[in-house]
Parts: sequence; structure tokens; C-alpha cells
Amino acid sequence: MTKRVLTICFEVMIVICIANLGFAALPEVQGCVVETYASEDYNLHLGRMTFAPDGTLYVGKTSYTPTSIWRILPSFPGPCVFESFGDAISGNPYPVLYDVYGRISGVPGCVLIGRGQQTNWYGPFSHLTAILLDGTANQLYPPPEVNFHNIADMCFDNYGALLFIDSGGRGVYKSEYGENPWRLFSVPDFYNNIAVNPSNNNIFLGGRVQQGRGHGMISSWDEENGLQDFDVTSLPCCSDVHLVFGLGGFWGKDLYVLVTGELLKYNLSTGARTVVGTGFDSAWYMDLVLGPDNALYVSDCLGYRVLKITPLTNPISFSQFVSSVVRDLFARAKDGKIQLTWTHNGADYYNVYRSTIPDDQYILIASTDSTYSTYLDVDVVNGVAYYYFVEPVFPGEVSNKASATPTERTRRR
Repeated sequence: MTKRVLTICFEVMIVICIANLGFAALPEVQGCVVETYASEDYNLHLGRMTFAPDGTLYVGKTSYTPTSIWRILPSFPGPCVFESFGDAISGNPYPVLYDVYGRISGVPGCVLIGRGQQTNWYGPFSHLTAILLDGTANQLYPPPEVNFHNIADMCFDNYGALLFIDSGGRGVYKSEYGENPWRLFSVPDFYNNIAVNPSNNNIFLGGRVQQGRGHGMISSWDEENGLQDFDVTSLPCCSDVHLVFGLGGFWGKDLYVLVTGELLKYNLSTGARTVVGTGFDSAWYMDLVLGPDNALYVSDCLGYRVLKITPLTNPISFSQFVSSVVRDLFARAKDGKIQLTWTHNGADYYNVYRSTIPDDQYILIASTDSTYSTYLDVDVVNGVAYYYFVEPVFPGEVSNKASATPTERTRRR
């Protein structure tokens, strides 16, 4: 082999090594800034992601050897750093879900871990475990008489019930207030992602026809109609499908879907599908979640990084608005929601801004549909104080600030 050939081979090896170290180009998303939120120069085995209300991000791992999960504490202005959290968990602990109220584990503020298979893809070896505040692991399910094959993803529905996919066992399970899970419905194919429509509690599933070989697909389920096809023909072949719903503001109430190469937006009212992001070319994205700062986050396993997608309508400070024509904004706290009311001032409609800091980091969360001077915010967590102001679109001035802290209702016996 000549020296020139050896040199070319060496240069190619360098390029391959750099690509494998995660120095990949950033995707592009319409109306957004895409940046690396946290990264390392070695294989992190990144899995699913889940946020605590304070912005702490927990990330599972794709590893069949006993391992802890990752924790990323919010850092401003950055950079954010991966740190290990919790006892070592065996069996591929990549699905994670933050249990704010302890509805499933009985301990508020723990991280639920959907342990994968311990020895193979289809053996009944999957478990649900809770990582408590002190980092200790506590196995919750299954009971001795039940086994799951592969817990692939988890979420809470709009009423606080736990939903998870057993992709190996081809079923979606449900658990309320810590009781043993039961099979809610069966699925015919390999689904590995789950999301709940915040508008009506319908369940959406993402997956692949014939595990690893077929095209991507999206299905929906509700109690009246059962499992139905939503988009089962137009998604890329062999692509994982990751789902998240917008909760207002820039993202609207649309369904966002990450597949190999693209970020898609589905308008559920019209059925229209739009490509809003390109350059998602990694072969192994593991999750797509919406953070408490209204940014989208992407788990890039092969890139050894977490990406952050922030709308260009960046958080603003209240002091940026120097005058106010809505002077009677009032916030009333309820269980899991906050009702805003004010006096109509002749504007065509109103933009609603929210923050967890009194005078800074306000983000547009919604626009009213008409001149009605009220808004119900259901994307809140009990025990957290929220601050609001509203902006009349005409004449273009903003209200006073208002604040409220939702609390869980105590049932009388």
C-alpha cells in the first residue's frame, strides 16, 4: 500500500472518529435556535428524558450492564453537565418519568425507571423501579405473578394515571395511585413511544411496523374507537418515531413528531402535516420532550448530546413593557390549574405570558381565541408559583403582573 493511500485512509479514519465523537452539525428548525444543551466526548448511552418542575433533566441509559441514570442540573448561562444519579439499575434503564406527586411510588419527587430486558429482547425480565430523592432504588412492579417483556416508554395521562408500553409484550398498561398495572389495550406492532393529547386524553403511539424492518407509524387510541391508524404509510423506513404535544404559545396544541431526518408538525384539527425541522440525520435519536421553559429537547444517543430547540420568541423581562392598559389582571389558583381574568379593553385578542421568576424569563404560552378576557392555564404543577401578564394585541400594551400557586385539593372523608 502506497504512502498516499495510507495517508488518505488515515484522513478518512480521522473523519469517522470525529463523527463518532459527536461533532455533528446541528439540525435546523423553523423559527427556532438549535443548540447543544449538554454533551460529552464519549458514549453516554443516552435514553429517554424527563424533567422535574425546577428544570432538572433526567436521562435514562441504553445499557445492559448495571448502571445509574444521568442527571443534568440547569445551568445559566451554561454549559450543562451530565452527572450520575441513583443506584445502579440492571436491565437497560432507558425509559424515565418524573413522578412529581408520588402517585405511583408513594414518594413525591422520585424518578420512575422502566427497566428493559435483563438478558434478551423477549424474555419476561422487565420491571418498573423508582429512584428516590436519596438515590436509592425501589422496585415497584411487577408483582411476583406478573412479568413484562420490555417497558419502552412511559407518561402520565391528563388525570395523573401512569401509562406505559410493553413493546415486547405488545400492550399498553395503566396504573392509578400505585395499584398494580393492568393491560389497557393490545397493539399488533412494535410501538415504543407514547404521548397523551392534552386536549382530550387520547393516547398516541409511535413505532415501527415489524420491529427494525418496516416503516415508521403513528396510531391513536381512545375508549370509544379503540386503536386507529393515524399515519402508517408516509414515515421513513426503519425509523423510530418520537412524539410530543405542544402546550400552547409558539408550539400551539399540535403534535410534533421526530423521525430520522425531519421534525414534523401535525395539526390535529385540519390533518395537515408540515416539515418544520431538517438535519436530524442521526440513526438513533432516543426521545423528544418539552421542557418547563417551553423549549423542545432531543436525546441524541449517537451524538453523545442533548439538543435544545428554543423558539426565537425568547423569554422576556416584564420591564421590557413600559406601560399597561390592563391593570386588573387576577390569577386564581385551583388544583392543577390557574384561572386568569381581566377586563376587556378593546383589543382584538390577548397574548398570555408566564414565568416562575417574578420579573424575568417570561415566555409566551398562549393567545386567546377572541376578545374574551380570561384564560385557563392547565400546564402547571401544584406547589410552584407562577407569574403572568397579558399583552393586548391592539393597541399593544401589557397588563399588570399577577401570581398564583396551585395546590392539590384535599378530599374530605
